[in-house]
Amino acid sequence: MNNEITSIEYKEFVKKKKDTTFERYCKWISKFLNVTPSNRKEIEDSIRQAELNLTPEQLVSAAFMSMIVLLVSSMVLTLLTGQPIIFVFLTFLTYYSYSYVMNYPKNIIQKRQIKASSDLVLAVLYIVIYMRHTPNLEGAVKFAASNLKGPLSKDLKKILWDIESKKYKSVTEALDNYVKKWKAISPPFVDAIYLIETSLVQVSEESRIQMLDEALDRILDGTYEQMVRYANSLRTPVKALYTLGISLPIFTLIMLPIIGAFLSDLISPTMIFAFYDLLLPFFIFFLMKKIMQKRPVGFSVPEIENLPGLPKKGKFYFGDSEISAIWPSLIFAIVFILPFIPYLLSPHEYPSQTDVYVSMLPIIGIGYSIVIYSYLTTFQRVKIRREIKDIEDEFSNAIFQLGNRIHEGKPVEIAIQKVAETMKGTKVANLFNSLVYNMQQLGLSLKKSIFDRRYGVLAIYPSYMVKSVFKIMLEGAQKSLEVAAISLINLGRYLKNVHRINEKIEDMLSETISDLQFQASFIAPLITGIVIGITAMIMIVLGMLQLKMETLQSSYTSTHGSGVGMASGFGIESQAWVFGFLNIKQSTPLYIFQPIVGIYVIEVILLMAYMLNEIKSAGDPIYRNQTIYKLLGVGLMMYIIVSVATTLMFGGVGELAIQIGNTL
Repeated sequence: MNNEITSIEYKEFVKKKKDTTFERYCKWISKFLNVTPSNRKEIEDSIRQAELNLTPEQLVSAAFMSMIVLLVSSMVLTLLTGQPIIFVFLTFLTYYSYSYVMNYPKNIIQKRQIKASSDLVLAVLYIVIYMRHTPNLEGAVKFAASNLKGPLSKDLKKILWDIESKKYKSVTEALDNYVKKWKAISPPFVDAIYLIETSLVQVSEESRIQMLDEALDRILDGTYEQMVRYANSLRTPVKALYTLGISLPIFTLIMLPIIGAFLSDLISPTMIFAFYDLLLPFFIFFLMKKIMQKRPVGFSVPEIENLPGLPKKGKFYFGDSEISAIWPSLIFAIVFILPFIPYLLSPHEYPSQTDVYVSMLPIIGIGYSIVIYSYLTTFQRVKIRREIKDIEDEFSNAIFQLGNRIHEGKPVEIAIQKVAETMKGTKVANLFNSLVYNMQQLGLSLKKSIFDRRYGVLAIYPSYMVKSVFKIMLEGAQKSLEVAAISLINLGRYLKNVHRINEKIEDMLSETISDLQFQASFIAPLITGIVIGITAMIMIVLGMLQLKMETLQSSYTSTHGSGVGMASGFGIESQAWVFGFLNIKQSTPLYIFQPIVGIYVIEVILLMAYMLNEIKSAGDPIYRNQTIYKLLGVGLMMYIIVSVATTLMFGGVGELAIQIGNTL
């Protein structure tokens, strides 16, 4: 942007904008290391689009420094611990850190595109609705920008700014340049914009309206077709990811303590922790990100973050007080983790069932503290958004009826009252009744009855869609009630089509979503819990066998002396030689093994919750947290119950078998 067309307000904004932590880190690193990239122009373009206050040299220098530090750290930690798995994990992390820093601007751009893509359908809807009664593309873009929220609204406002600053000669030229970046992501959106532009040059009014309707149908049908292809292509990668990344590693767990009992130097607790709780979840997350990158454009969810009456991010209302959700979850975690510490530090010679039961305490503390935090930061938001969604689902039918009533010649106030009576018992009827009350009892105008900050219905029902519909109605009413009525009828029809396509997409994805929910909340915890029980049985049996052999060896030595030769046949010394390879005391203890597995279960459920969120509602933190506390709450309970039950059963069977063997 040239200085000649840069406003004073914009200069002040840039001057006061604070650097992010990432920007400060890159600038600090560049003081010690300065690397000049070969593709400087490409990196500079991505930095500019991401709106970062950095130079290409600062970004590349930070990427190289991150790689060097992690690589050196991996070598030092490997030498200190003697665990090659540490080197493997940190080497993989080294590559990821370099890639993360280098692609940080591109990731910001991609996140914005994903967030903006969910509003593409609404953008086309607003433009079409506006242009049905006013064939002015610039006014339609301005209307869409003012009613949308997030990155797409900002993009449309930027288009308007570019037109005002004479960067483009017309809104058509600016839109043509803008939609180029959506060609690979959402071809239906590009086609819809071209159809909208074409409607401006139609000879007859009928052809113009038909072209606008075709534009909306194109993006709706195109979005549905993209989702159909995506859902069909999603099943195989998801199943492969679950089988190779989760199921097989879980079954492998059962062998590790057994191998460790005989080869304690090969299988250590550090190695198991590094592989299952660090390397494997990181690898699964990496694959999930690759799969989710192919997700096409979806539908937006009601935006509520800027609505009045909501607690701040990370907080919840308790009565009239606003409390940070971190404190209840942290207290819960401490209460359950602290009792485990004395047990962890106390001496343990041989495995027992108590090891499993007591080591469940930190898993309960860690897992359910996450559940508590996710629930407390979400439940009030979920309630408000559910109410808004119910209103929006009912609203398409309500405004269709309202348009017909006004079209019949009824005054707006009477038409609203009739619709409220027809839809009695619904939330949208309450909204219309509040609107009638404001006009009749408070004497407010229709506009104030809707938009007044104190008494308006939008203060009670804060929906951006409802707000947009009323704006369209009032803008049409400025021309005539006939225009307002036709706008409402068409808008109701369009919203029904949007809702119908959205329902089809949800039905289509329901099979994959149900499978993931079932695997996360039932299958993975069930299998892992059984693995814990079987492992406990094997470890207890091996521990008791080693104890028995040590007792027999000690008794044999005290009776015959250490110089006596090996007994004939398979005697005591022969058995002692065979079990000499067994060193249960040096193997991974059950009270360490179970928490490692428990943390892995928590991570797997969190990863599957993340994947569910990306499939159904990409980038939606409310649905993500809601999915986390539902899946983790049920899945962790299943893991605890199955682990305790199988340990009690299999451990008891092992002890009984040893006792029977001793009596024979």
